[in-house]
Amino acid sequence: MYAKIAVGNVRRSLSDFGVYFLTLVFGVSVFYAFNSVRQQAAILQMGADTRQVVQMLGDLIGGVSVFVAVVLGFLMVYANQFLIRRRKHEFGIYLTLGMSRAGVSGIVVCETLLVGAGALVAGVALGVALSQLMLYVTASLFKVTVSGFALVFSGDACLAAVLCFAGMFAVTALFNVACVSRFRLIDLIDADRAVETIRVRSLPLCVALFVIALALIGTAYHVLRVGGLLTLDWHFKVATLLVSVGTLLFFFSLSGFVLRAAQRWRGLYLRGLNMFSLRELNSRVNSSWLSVSVVCAALFLGVTATASGLAMTASVNGSLEGVTVYDASLTSWTAQAAQATAREGEPAEAAGTSTDVSADVEAMERDGGDMFRGIVALVPGLADAGHAQIDRYGADDLTFGALAQGVTADVGAATRQVVEAGADAPVGVMAASQFNAAMRLRDRPDLQVSESEATIVCADDTLIDYWRQVGEQRASVTLCGEELPMTVAPRVTYFQNGSSTPIGASLVVPDDVIARHAGELTRSYSVLDLVYADGASAVALNDAIGSALSSDAPVDAATSSSSRWPASFWQTRAEGEANGAGMTATIAYVAIYLGFVLFISCAAILAIQQLSAAADNVGRYRTLRELGAEPRMVSHAVLFQVAAYFVAPLALALVHAYVALGVLADALSGVGGIDPARPYAIAVAAALALYGGYFLVTYVTARGVALGGDLRRRE
Repeated sequence: MYAKIAVGNVRRSLSDFGVYFLTLVFGVSVFYAFNSVRQQAAILQMGADTRQVVQMLGDLIGGVSVFVAVVLGFLMVYANQFLIRRRKHEFGIYLTLGMSRAGVSGIVVCETLLVGAGALVAGVALGVALSQLMLYVTASLFKVTVSGFALVFSGDACLAAVLCFAGMFAVTALFNVACVSRFRLIDLIDADRAVETIRVRSLPLCVALFVIALALIGTAYHVLRVGGLLTLDWHFKVATLLVSVGTLLFFFSLSGFVLRAAQRWRGLYLRGLNMFSLRELNSRVNSSWLSVSVVCAALFLGVTATASGLAMTASVNGSLEGVTVYDASLTSWTAQAAQATAREGEPAEAAGTSTDVSADVEAMERDGGDMFRGIVALVPGLADAGHAQIDRYGADDLTFGALAQGVTADVGAATRQVVEAGADAPVGVMAASQFNAAMRLRDRPDLQVSESEATIVCADDTLIDYWRQVGEQRASVTLCGEELPMTVAPRVTYFQNGSSTPIGASLVVPDDVIARHAGELTRSYSVLDLVYADGASAVALNDAIGSALSSDAPVDAATSSSSRWPASFWQTRAEGEANGAGMTATIAYVAIYLGFVLFISCAAILAIQQLSAAADNVGRYRTLRELGAEPRMVSHAVLFQVAAYFVAPLALALVHAYVALGVLADALSGVGGIDPARPYAIAVAAALALYGGYFLVTYVTARGVALGGDLRRRE
């Protein structure tokens, strides 16, 4: 019997359960689709490195799903509390007719399970379709092809969705039962006649608080811009506190301020049903300002997460093009390790290896430091590869702080903090012939370095302006006691895969300068850049290099050039692209995942609140119609109230997000930078699309209630 009553209630109350049901369907589908990423790696034809990156992405999304589950769980409990309060009178009739509280609770549990089961089935079905779209997106990000049509169904993702949401429905049912059990019969019977208490009656107080709220929010913006986000110091904490208090006061006083302003504009206040609409809005906001403030904060997080994620994705993609310019780069620190051993008289430790590198260094030195000769002895297939070796040196008297000493550069606070943080780092010095050989591998023009001249080269767009100003203000630089005229080159490409120099700059000098100070310069490390011959298999050569550099590779003691370099690191183009694609996918997926869930959660909360309020105010709308109000006027009143309720938190959230993204862009300008304008527009468009859909559904449904459609069905 309880199940039959529950089915009938759900069928008759589609306007109440419709928004809630659709939100659950969207939540389940997104939860399933994003958690099916691991299964996509098994379908797509990926290399081992790429497959591992996708698996790590799946693990991260699994962790984020915990937060998503908490958000959706809060939404379910919150929405159900509104639905329960909306139906107090109905429950009172059940009890009056002799049904026990356990029976009423049974009906509530049946309704919760019925809606939940339907949402799970529909959500998983929609999630499977969405995961097919994500399959092609993942393939595009990792530059792999999808051969034919492959239906992806992830049993693990389906099981996780079912278990997670089943747990949410169980918790929600317990909350509903507890809520119904606490109600007194007299409260249930009189629920339709209960008058909501207006918390704030003093309109002048609302005006004063509104002005204070705007002042607090403006001060928070200023403090955040001054302090930045590079270091989360007291500026960030103060700004967060001020903007939080300001947001709370903003919604606490907003309706009163609007009402006071409209009353002074009597032509507007007395027109149509504006008096009723403003009073009604004042009553609603005064009773729900806290929940609206929370919605505003959640929308701010959603817009900020989506926009910053998309901006960082674009930044990663842009930087990836500059740091994967060679088919492979091998970096060796063996010389540095040997010099450290000689100075300290202790075994050298480098690159996570415990192997004594002295023999390898001696072998490399006997070969004239020719890394290519040594690697070809281990991998003969590399003999036809284009190659260039760069030896990077450092001098004790040449640090970045010394290089920029006395310079007053007009740069942002974030760039200045980056430069100051690396002031004690040594400046890398390279020979012009080696640097130009690496540039020619990628068809880049030679860097023209005059005799006895030092040229600053920078591959970082965000720091090139700083070093240009250094070159303009510093005429020379001192290297090992020798003063060299100094110039700054235009932006150049990176000279090795997968890395950038400290603070984005290096010093290129003529070869004879290196020769003159060979005894004073310390070789930090050497880089061998490789460009494979046309027709060569990059996969096979990469595997061969990896095997040759592993600790298990055989060593020919009779041939010095076949010695390994244990203190080394190598980065292939394929690895760089896979890592970059993995980072791009991680940032983009997590940003979209969080943004979508927060958007639909906020919109659903506001929609359910407005639909519940509209149903509670059926009597007031009936009175308006009896007094002669035209349907068009009632529709406009409903539109104004719903629009104000939806627009206010979104508008303030967008302003918060705009300021935060601007500060974030300034903070990251010295470490790669992001351009938030286009991602912000995309995030706003996505928010408006989802949010606007809920707004339209809410308005149409509330309008039907106000005009009597829902009333006629009940009568």
